[in-house]
Amino acid sequence: MCGIIGSFDKNKFQELVEINKRRGTFSFSIGFIDPISNQFQLVRTGFDLPNIEQILNYEVFDNKYIIGHLQAPTGGLVKDITRIHPAVINDNNLSYCLYHNGIVKTNDLKRLEVLHNRKYEWDTYAILSDIVKTGLAEALKFLDASFACVYIENGQDIKLFRNRSSIIFYDNDLNISSEKFDNCIELPTNTIFSLNLQTKCLESQFKFENIEDRYFFID
Repeated sequence: MCGIIGSFDKNKFQELVEINKRRGTFSFSIGFIDPISNQFQLVRTGFDLPNIEQILNYEVFDNKYIIGHLQAPTGGLVKDITRIHPAVINDNNLSYCLYHNGIVKTNDLKRLEVLHNRKYEWDTYAILSDIVKTGLAEALKFLDASFACVYIENGQDIKLFRNRSSIIFYDNDLNISSEKFDNCIELPTNTIFSLNLQTKCLESQFKFENIEDRYFFID
């Protein structure tokens, strides 16, 4: 189980970290996104959650969006720095990042391994590989998993989405959390939302289909 947290406000970010601690503190990451320069920077990753306040007081983050991830790995407590979120792929001068809360089913991980002709040690990286190869809508259509994700393309195109088997919350200030918090709203399912950090708006882009929908009644 994992926790995804995002906020423009340092104090709110710390509050959301506390709320999400129950989802796991085996590994963590903290990064900043600059809405003006479109730069995404990971500032700290590691194991065993440190003093978040000290990190945020040390870093210069005025007007930047803080994004973090807490993890209790579903694949075992393996201290592998390469399996701390986000999963990252750099290809043809483009950068793709994925924060993921959820579980990819074993049979679907095998499907992705056959499709991409490679062995995946980390299910989040497997999801990202398929998104980069086939496109977001196509990859999510066949993904047999629970997922709530933040996807960042080239440091500036930030998307938020989930299917019916996972959950994430947000509010009008673009605070996001895997756990409920005051005045939050549950993100609608099967919809790609864009986080516009310049206008501080969450914008609906398009609906997507997902194989998990077969387990739910569709209105």
